[in-house]
Amino acid sequence: MSEILSNEEVWAKLYPIDVSEWAKKKGNLTYLPWNQAVKLMMKHYPEFHYEFQDNELHPDDSMSVHCTVVIKNLAKRMWLPVMDYRNKALSSPNARDISDSKMRCLVKAISMFGLGFHLYEGVVQPEDTWDDDKTAKNSISGEIKESLDMVEKEESTEEEDLQEMMGVYMEASNAKIAKGVWGEDEATSFVSFVLDVAGTFSHDRKSLKEYYDQIPNQVDYLKENLPKQYKALQTGFSKIKAKYLEEEKKNAKS
Repeated sequence: MSEILSNEEVWAKLYPIDVSEWAKKKGNLTYLPWNQAVKLMMKHYPEFHYEFQDNELHPDDSMSVHCTVVIKNLAKRMWLPVMDYRNKALSSPNARDISDSKMRCLVKAISMFGLGFHLYEGVVQPEDTWDDDKTAKNSISGEIKESLDMVEKEESTEEEDLQEMMGVYMEASNAKIAKGVWGEDEATSFVSFVLDVAGTFSHDRKSLKEYYDQIPNQVDYLKENLPKQYKALQTGFSKIKAKYLEEEKKNAKS
């Protein structure tokens, strides 16, 4: 039976974590990079997973993204407008803009469980949250800051971001597998994530197989120990493969 968590105990574990080592600045904001947020979540709650909802298009052609983060029985949903390096909403954002905002929204949703929440209060250290005078120390002059923002803007694509995150999932699951303690919740989260990445970024049966071949340890462990998750993985890959087979048949007829 899965453990039932309370918001209080999750907050008590995640909020006190000092993330100042990884915190970065953009504009007058201090933020936690998404890859560090995921690594910390995997350390404390390796079964956590996330989902992006449909993008929300506004009348002025700007857009908001939505993300839900789940830890066992708890879920937090947040939203974020697609913004430029000045943190102003973009009109008709491109795919890169949307991808960046999704990852920022993921971190924001994670913070609702407590991790890095103090950064949104304008300070770096949790114990500083009640000292309003210290918030001024986080600001950097406008012109210099805008230049730094443009230089620091990440150049990775959404696929590269998710491939890196997949590496984090694999590292964590391999460590659990080596100890024989990879649980149902963690495995379910892993299967969901892998199918999401493979379904989104593979483009034919060959590239789909490349994703499957990246996870031999996980496949073997699921097959031997977690038949439900193994079946979900196999069924998911089979459905994606069937889609490509159907596309190949259509192309052959045309």
